[in-house]
Amino acid sequence: MLQTLDPAKAYRMVDFDARVGGLAGPDLVRLCFEEIDAALDRALWAHDRQRTELRYKSLERAQLGVSALLLGLDRSHPAAASLDTFYRSLVTRLMASRRAFDPADVAEVRRDMADVRQSFFG
Repeated sequence: MLQTLDPAKAYRMVDFDARVGGLAGPDLVRLCFEEIDAALDRALWAHDRQRTELRYKSLERAQLGVSALLLGLDRSHPAAASLDTFYRSLVTRLMASRRAFDPADVAEVRRDMADVRQSFFG
């Protein structure tokens, strides 16, 4: 039997797949940062509206995005060890927020990611 998909979700999936398909290197990293920021924004929005399931899924998506950045680190780069520690701490904080949501901490994670993104891409 066919599964019914939310049309908006299906569109986002197709859009995301199309964007990822043509990217490599720094552009793929930039996309990860964009997706993490959007997921954290969505989690805060969902929390304000008491949409627990959406908040949980958004935090999960952000956590997966940070994990992707962690896995994609160039271990030969001088900043790799610092970024590894930073990304691992963010994964831990996001996991904790999935259990007991702290909007201030999630907002701080979002600012921290924006700072790193700014330093990478200007």
